[in-house]
Amino acid sequence: MTFRFDDDLALERLDAHAFRASISQNWNIGDIPNGGYLMAVAAQALSQALPHPDPFSITAHFFRPVACREVDIRVTPLKSGKKLTYADATLHQDGQDCLRVTAAFGDLDRRDGLDHIAGSPPRVPRLEDCVHADIGFRIFKNLDIRLAPETAAWLHGQYDDTCELTGWVSFADYREPDVLSLTLFADAFPPPVLRQIGPVGWVPTIEMTTHIRQRPAPGPLRCRFVTRFISGGYAEEDGEIWDAEDQLVARSRQLALVRLPNGRNKPA
Repeated sequence: MTFRFDDDLALERLDAHAFRASISQNWNIGDIPNGGYLMAVAAQALSQALPHPDPFSITAHFFRPVACREVDIRVTPLKSGKKLTYADATLHQDGQDCLRVTAAFGDLDRRDGLDHIAGSPPRVPRLEDCVHADIGFRIFKNLDIRLAPETAAWLHGQYDDTCELTGWVSFADYREPDVLSLTLFADAFPPPVLRQIGPVGWVPTIEMTTHIRQRPAPGPLRCRFVTRFISGGYAEEDGEIWDAEDQLVARSRQLALVRLPNGRNKPA
């Protein structure tokens, strides 16, 4: 059985460090591919070009929107050692760089050293007791995102100032989570600021960093995404992803621009 996410990460290898990908509409927010999906495409190219297989840290800057058609990807190795390889990957389309990723890759199966986990997974009701998040975009047809009821009232027009969302995420076609999918899931929930402003406007990502901590166990993932500070329309978002065995498998932070409709600069 093949899965949609795997099909949409397929690459044509042009040389040792160059690839071509066909960007799918399946992960779109409106007409624009989701940033986490584009980071997963870049991570796929990096994993095939580098001696280490797994992203430990991946940071993307989004220069301009990517269209849903072919892009060229150029991987530039920067430094390689026994445990880590550092590299850039650039997505290039129509004569312009659209997205640049800087990453540190290693091998999750060969790590050793100190462990210290001071946090715990979010307390989320059972999957069947949560609210299906479907605000009309294609990405939400291919992911099963369920919000904890106490963080989902904004879907029904009830807003507040607590910009935090918790819930579950998995693939709609029952594909199990893996390392590359974590880069998608880290950017898949609706922006937490929508809990204050509602499902209006546009919240494009400017920069995003995802840290991969573990290979996820099979099963849906529990998530917490929080925005604590918005300054002049620029919002930060912090994320946690926990697997079915209560492992912290990924952390994320992004900077996004909150664009309200009709020139508004404050919630209605």
